[in-house]
Amino acid sequence: MAIKAQNTLYELLQTVIAHNANIRLAAQGLQSADASSLQAIGDFLPHLTFQAQSQMYVNTSGLPSASLVGSNIVETQGSIYSNYMSIMASLNLFEGGSGIENLSAAHQGIVAARDQILHQQNSAVLDLLVNFQQIQSLLQQRTILRKAISLAKEDFSLNEQKYQQGNESILELDKAREILLQYQSQQDDLQRHLLKSQTELAALLGKQGGFALVSGVDQERIPSPPDFAPNADDSSEDSQIISQLPSVEAALAKMREAHHHVASVRGSFLPNVSIQAGYNWLGTSSHGFGPALNNINRNNYTVGLNITQTLAPFTGHLAKLQDAEAKLESARIQYQQAILVGHQQLRVDRSEIQEGAQHVQTLHEEYLSSQKNQQLMTALYEHGRVSKMDLHTTILRALHAQSAWQEAQSQWTVARWMFYAMLRPRELVSSLLNKTKGTLQLPESASGGHI
Repeated sequence: MAIKAQNTLYELLQTVIAHNANIRLAAQGLQSADASSLQAIGDFLPHLTFQAQSQMYVNTSGLPSASLVGSNIVETQGSIYSNYMSIMASLNLFEGGSGIENLSAAHQGIVAARDQILHQQNSAVLDLLVNFQQIQSLLQQRTILRKAISLAKEDFSLNEQKYQQGNESILELDKAREILLQYQSQQDDLQRHLLKSQTELAALLGKQGGFALVSGVDQERIPSPPDFAPNADDSSEDSQIISQLPSVEAALAKMREAHHHVASVRGSFLPNVSIQAGYNWLGTSSHGFGPALNNINRNNYTVGLNITQTLAPFTGHLAKLQDAEAKLESARIQYQQAILVGHQQLRVDRSEIQEGAQHVQTLHEEYLSSQKNQQLMTALYEHGRVSKMDLHTTILRALHAQSAWQEAQSQWTVARWMFYAMLRPRELVSSLLNKTKGTLQLPESASGGHI
């Protein structure tokens, strides 16, 4: 079902935010980070264990024997039946700092996951704008080609009539036929490109049936972003812009997370100290041999301090440390790469905005000039000074000039959104939704001149 023209881009934005695969994967990464944080917090809480035991000890030798009843070793002279229960609480007092480092790492993991979601959202909506603009450009080209085919058919018909009347050579007729076939071939190629672009945009949406949304796209113009100052070219300001990019912040959080993991592994070389407290209950039921347990305290409390130091093998700890340090170095490289990519993208976006504005102005002047030429050729044709085919050529030139101007303007608008995403990364999605919600963006031809 085709979507409404006034909500086309708005609905596509909503769809890509809700269903894009990369955004959904990033959201799952946040859930995993939350789970890791919950686990790290749990390491600071007391660990409770409960044990229940019901056993029958059979001694048929007639001689005294040692039996284990709960956590007690007793001497028995026959078969006994025992019930035992205990509840034990233990609390880590010192574990080489691993617990604190793991908690800090989990916090950085959450920060990285949230920034990754924002990065994927911004990337998805910017890719949507680029693909949307490409589809609009192809639709415009298709309209021009249909007009060109119509005019080429008319020219071919005129040449055929002149040839039959002996006023035209076979070469001119073949030339007109060749032009018509070229336009028809271009239309077939254009249709394949349009199908490919629509398919790519549907895949970007990540929703089953997304192609129906894409194929229903109408001639809607991408709105302009909010006002901003793109002319700042100070290195210190550029560094500030780069540092607040979601991709850079996520890479920085990942590097910090890896650093805390290294510190956690190093803490595993130190002894673990924990305090334990428990309550034990012992009940017995025997066949004439109960006195064997009369001297046992059946209800008791236990409190103790536990110190554990791993002496061997250290190879496992060393392997974990080397792995953690390698991951830290990888995270550091990715962070440096994110900064480098950010600086490069900033230079490209700034250049595209500055050059794009000049390009749009130049093409607009060419479009106005082509309109004047068309008006002049129309007047000359009405006075019989030029042929109809010359008039058709002028009409097509004006159509191409208008299309080139509109396409350059759309590309410039997309470039401004990309630069806005670098300046205001946390406002991009909301700004786009506000700009497109319930607003009909008409093509430039609606306000410009008509050919």
